[in-house]
Amino acid sequence: MKRCVIFDLAEVLIAGLPRCEEELAPVFGISPDAVLPGLRGEVMLAYNRGEMSEDEYWARTCARNGWRGDVERAKAVLRRNFARKVPGTEDVLRELAPLHRVFLLSDHNREWIDHIEGIHPFLGMFERRFYSYDLGCVKTERRAFEQVLAAIGAPAAECVFIDDFPQNVATARAVGIDGIVFTGAEALRAALAGRGLL
Repeated sequence: MKRCVIFDLAEVLIAGLPRCEEELAPVFGISPDAVLPGLRGEVMLAYNRGEMSEDEYWARTCARNGWRGDVERAKAVLRRNFARKVPGTEDVLRELAPLHRVFLLSDHNREWIDHIEGIHPFLGMFERRFYSYDLGCVKTERRAFEQVLAAIGAPAAECVFIDDFPQNVATARAVGIDGIVFTGAEALRAALAGRGLL
């Protein structure tokens, strides 16, 4: 029986925000340690829910943190970071895709995804790609998973969800979806094989 395997995107298949700190810090004249906490938080959640544009996200983020710098340069730094792939996970996806239904569910925003989909054609392997800005909610909210289940027409018990963020996996499990916390491609391969999926 084919199962439904739902992948996260950032830090599972491609780079997200981490590892941009050293390059982004001098753009705003801040410590690298201040970069990720400054980018994340409620403003990022609102951006990922589709409640604002990228320019508004940066304006609000800079105002909240007291950052002054070249926002266009910051945008370019992040886009270069998104070009990096997480080693090995695409290979796992390629093995899995002919055997099962594969989907993507990502907390992301429209502008970044427009760029990411343009530089990562392997994302076309997914039967459908779901993004938080379209769903109007993020993966710490049950309704993100409920919307995906309704859209793909599959019961939760037939699905497996893969994410690097344990809280997202916990939310998936709360709606009855089996969850794998991603720590690397080989560990993922083993977890899938243990479930009879590879």
